[in-house]
Amino acid sequence: MASGTRRPALTRALRPVGACLLAAGVLSGCGAHPGVAAMLTYTDGAGQRVSVTVDEQDVSDAVTDLSVLQIDRRSAIIAMLNRPRLEEALKGVGVEVSDAEVETFTKNTFDTVGKEVPSLSAGAREVMRAAALDSKQTELDPELAQKVGEEMAAATQSAQIEASPRYREKLWIANPAQLPAQQAPSQGR
Repeated sequence: MASGTRRPALTRALRPVGACLLAAGVLSGCGAHPGVAAMLTYTDGAGQRVSVTVDEQDVSDAVTDLSVLQIDRRSAIIAMLNRPRLEEALKGVGVEVSDAEVETFTKNTFDTVGKEVPSLSAGAREVMRAAALDSKQTELDPELAQKVGEEMAAATQSAQIEASPRYREKLWIANPAQLPAQQAPSQGR
């Protein structure tokens, strides 16, 4: 990114989502799961354990397809892991995002960078759905936003994340204070 260039709203919108995921728990390796970038297990609003798996290929495809939006691997992984929880929390307050709304959101997002929407992979569509949900969340009235935030916080409290060492390496950059001490690399002191 060139100096002085503003990051697209999509990337800014995903930052708080990343902070929630990083605060969720200890990251451990996905070495037992070849081809998996990350896994998230959490307890949903009905008390059921839910597992979300993000494949390395989906991440790679999303980053390629969304490169003009400056979506990096970390942002793609966070969006894909978080999407089911956010969608559930929004449904809990009566808010849903249709496929047509996601398409419109995607078109508008690409329009902001002066590009046509390319044919998107499943991974890229997942990232854009997560971003559309996040955008919808920011439009909620304060009372509903608080309920969604509480639901997300409850899911985060029960969350366990496993990230492939390939992707875990730089996750500490988002908020080093929220990761266990052994996860942050040495600062050379």
